[in-house]
Amino acid sequence: MAEATDRIVPGKEEAGVWAMTHLPGQFRNVVDQALAAYRSRECPHTKQERQLSGGPWDRKSLLEYRDYVRSLYRDGKRAYHQRSG
Repeated sequence: MAEATDRIVPGKEEAGVWAMTHLPGQFRNVVDQALAAYRSRECPHTKQERQLSGGPWDRKSLLEYRDYVRSLYRDGKRAYHQRSG
């Protein structure tokens, strides 16, 4: 994301749209589901409703996505930017 180099934090929707075209395909379902939940007109009020919004969520896919993102930032370095450019 060009914005990241300027230290401007993108919005959730913008980041999700970016992720759909830049992340490995195995994560697109998780990102697509998150975008659909974010774009939904339903407004969760409680903590539990927010956690379950857009669900049911596939725990294995979420953990794999989490681990992938963590690997990009291991050792405090942005490994993704080093790999891509």
